Amino acid sequence: GASPLVQRYTQLLVAADLSLGQLQTLRHDALAELLDLEAGFVAARSERIGRALGEWRNPELLFRYLSDNRDDARMAALVKRWLRSILGLSDETLRQMRRESAANVRHLRMFPKAVLLRWYSESCPGTSSMKVLFMLGEDAGSCLRIVGNEGNRYNKALMGYVLQSHVRALVVLDASGRVLARSLVRLLLRSDTRTPVIFCDPIFFSKSFSEDVR
Repeated sequence: GASPLVQRYTQLLVAADLSLGQLQTLRHDALAELLDLEAGFVAARSERIGRALGEWRNPELLFRYLSDNRDDARMAALVKRWLRSILGLSDETLRQMRRESAANVRHLRMFPKAVLLRWYSESCPGTSSMKVLFMLGEDAGSCLRIVGNEGNRYNKALMGYVLQSHVRALVVLDASGRVLARSLVRLLLRSDTRTPVIFCDPIFFSKSFSEDVR
């Protein structure tokens, strides 16, 4: 059956005396339940949460992504950790997740410092924006999309894109910030010479990208 929280939500929707305060309380309780936090802790950071969600083009997809992966304990824990960081509900920053997690550090240690400085510099082509990387599949209508996908069958790879700092994307954006064309690029080592290389995926065009400008 439905959880007590869902039952409360259903009852509130039909209540004649529904107030904004009740909805706000329900939002705090829902976030607390989803992200394994205390409701009071979430409520005390309400403004911060609102600002964070306002920076995302389709913030509801963040929670749909969590729902898609709720049956995979390891994946669900990672997505929750990521969402807590996004919403300012954790001491761990997004930068720390991308650059300082154990798996990322093991990969990054293979590269000379000078290479990493160039890769992380603002002049490096492409973007490492999580907001852009997370929407790559959605904007292109590819197998990485969240809406209309077969649960989490393909889009688990999104976590690798947003949380691995050796991944960037070369993108063409429209006026609204939607990705029209993209090529994923990765900082890797050649297996034979152990020298740093940048591997570029073939360019992927969204359906709305004009043939005339390819």
